[in-house]
Amino acid sequence: MVLNPPTREELIEENARLRRTVARLTGQTHPVSYLTAASAARLTPRPTPPDGMSMVDGITRLYNRPAFVAIANQRLKAITRREVPTTLLTFGLEDSDGIASRLGDETMDDARRAAGTLLRETFRESDLIGRLDDDTFAVLAVDAAEDATATLQGRFFQVLEGWNGSTSKAPYRLSMGVRTANFVPDRHTSVEDLLADTES
Repeated sequence: MVLNPPTREELIEENARLRRTVARLTGQTHPVSYLTAASAARLTPRPTPPDGMSMVDGITRLYNRPAFVAIANQRLKAITRREVPTTLLTFGLEDSDGIASRLGDETMDDARRAAGTLLRETFRESDLIGRLDDDTFAVLAVDAAEDATATLQGRFFQVLEGWNGSTSKAPYRLSMGVRTANFVPDRHTSVEDLLADTES
């Protein structure tokens, strides 16, 4: 079955609902940002995908794996000599096989879409977010020291619990695990090295 990606109107409605959830659960009207607009622009080169390469995942509207890797490597190259604390977080959807077997592939894609929207609405505008494969997502948090990364991670799980509680009317419960790797220029020459650390 070929599933159409969500319409712009559906995404706007979903994002507005999740913004209200974030505000209610965290007391903030916008995800926290530790970068000024100027520094974010300085540390974030404009994406330059190869000709013919799609940058966006059709289900979640996040960056797909090739685009995420290309842009993440640009960012790591830009910060290598600046001693900017950077962390890679990978999130894995749990019980995906169970959801698919009980409720079907279309509902499983709804769960992936919801997970992507929660990540996009919870993390900072300066963070790079992508869907790496069926059930794995990644966030590259630049200029995020260990305490800031813990805050962002905690906020995500707080919002996730809120979504599973009173917010969501979905016939399933979203559960996600997380792994992290701190960027060390002497050890990590690319985002692939960071991904390997989160998988070890």
